Amino acid sequence: MIYQNIAIDYKQFQYPQAVERALEFLKAHDFTTFEGGRYPIEDDLMYANVDIVNTRIYEETKIEGHKDYMDVQFLVTGEEKMEVLIRQTFPDMVEAYEDKDCYFYDSTQGGTVTIDVRSGDYCIFYPGELHRTLIAPHEVQQIRKVVVKIHKSLLTEEE
Repeated sequence: MIYQNIAIDYKQFQYPQAVERALEFLKAHDFTTFEGGRYPIEDDLMYANVDIVNTRIYEETKIEGHKDYMDVQFLVTGEEKMEVLIRQTFPDMVEAYEDKDCYFYDSTQGGTVTIDVRSGDYCIFYPGELHRTLIAPHEVQQIRKVVVKIHKSLLTEEE
């Protein structure tokens, strides 16, 4: 998991090329003007979901993970908390949506690290990194975020 702000020069971190392309996409657009929905970047290998959603109380959120796609979650407006599951073993899967590459896990297995996310911040979750998002930091609020999905095949590209 990587947590950073879009204003920081991400090229210094030597991310995979696909991640740099995703961050360039995020920097190049004013997402306050976008309607919610899916926007192709590189066909089905990389695309952006623009979400206009409400945060939720903690108990209404779930630990999730993905097998085939990396998430680059970019908060456009609002605030949310995110958690990353730190684990010794992989927890039990409780729900699976293979067509969406979205899997939910038993949140009682393993410890977590909590992150305060504000406008302009992004979090990168690699395939297999379990995370919980949309947690209301103080009270439920509407946020706007963009989740760029990057297929794992793009993460091994050569320069």
